[in-house]
Amino acid sequence: MIKRVLSLVTGAALLLSSLAAFAHPAQDVVERTTNQIMKILSEDKERLQTDRDYLQQVIDEQIMPVLDFEAMTALSIGKHWRSATDAQKKELIEQFQQLLINTYMSALELYSGQEMTYKPFRPSERENRAVVRASFAQPNSNKGVPVNYKLRLTNGEWRIYDIDVNNINLVNTYRSTFNQRIAQSGIDGLIEEMKEKNAAAEAAAVAEAGQN
Repeated sequence: MIKRVLSLVTGAALLLSSLAAFAHPAQDVVERTTNQIMKILSEDKERLQTDRDYLQQVIDEQIMPVLDFEAMTALSIGKHWRSATDAQKKELIEQFQQLLINTYMSALELYSGQEMTYKPFRPSERENRAVVRASFAQPNSNKGVPVNYKLRLTNGEWRIYDIDVNNINLVNTYRSTFNQRIAQSGIDGLIEEMKEKNAAAEAAAVAEAGQN
């Protein structure tokens, strides 16, 4: 379920239709980022599929700066975040970041020309929060998948801290899984599991690259 959600999220983040004028800095961030990624996908998709270093570069330069990994991690860990040590928090952020990146790298290949349309921006009650609402076109369907990007203003920059895709929330999905693992083996057990998954993903990527 998590992989499916993240694939949808990533596919949505990669797509853009310039049908709506930028109405707010947060919407500007989302649209400008997806615009640039769409351009790269159109021009360099084959290279992205075969050159892992270039793919990592695109993620580092285009996706990483607009995601608030600390907020994503804290919200995904939930109530256990307060009891984590500083060292554990640092490790959780690093491993969760890599977990998402590994999924993004796989999901980049999903792009096949679908479009994203953006809805008019509606201000939030809190000035340092924003929601960018969009709809992701489905193949062979007139009904789009709703996608909501949630952003917060941090140090003068709007960054994404959560995403809803078709009423499935990324943070809540991870929180359920993470809380189960923490209940079984504690925060350190969760960290070790994330390390194992990231190591396996890296080994698989290296093996695949060796076959190309």
